Amino acid sequence: MKNILKFKYILFVSAAVLCAVVLLPAVGSCNKTPVETTATTDGTAAEPRETSESSASSEDYSEVENFDYDGGKYTGPWYRGIVPHGQGTIVWVDDGGGGYEIYTGNFVYGSRTGFGELEWSNGVKYSGRFYNGRMEGEGTLTWPDGSYLKGDWKDNKLVGEGMVWHIKDDGSFGSYKVTEKDGEYINVPEETTH
Repeated sequence: MKNILKFKYILFVSAAVLCAVVLLPAVGSCNKTPVETTATTDGTAAEPRETSESSASSEDYSEVENFDYDGGKYTGPWYRGIVPHGQGTIVWVDDGGGGYEIYTGNFVYGSRTGFGELEWSNGVKYSGRFYNGRMEGEGTLTWPDGSYLKGDWKDNKLVGEGMVWHIKDDGSFGSYKVTEKDGEYINVPEETTH
């Protein structure tokens, strides 16, 4: 068992080194706007200006369709033949149970990071921020009946209080605060003043 764990650790470290040595120097930070600097006639550097071109060339990207990745089928830009990078879609299907998950949104070096939408086969949808494949940041969870929960998320869980909006019997919208405890959403009692 120790040898298997040691092998997995070595494999993980090797993958991290590959990413740090090969991928990051080639494209820099994903959050930077590309800039271009030029020299002036007297040899000094001119002010940097934003460009519309990425530091990675178009040769670094290819489009793939229904490519096997992370247990699902990915369609979208593929960076250097290694990972999804950019706006794409991945579909996971549970062959035995008929369920599915569909993510459409931003990928950064293979990870769902940035804005995206995740839909489950039960009709529930999440639309918002992701970080390293997890719901993280502002987002909205919508149920099939049209009611929805807006809040902040961390590690796929609601952080603090969120606001649920729902359609009342008379057709108007109602709302109430909730918090998450042990995977369940619990109403937060309204404060009363005496």
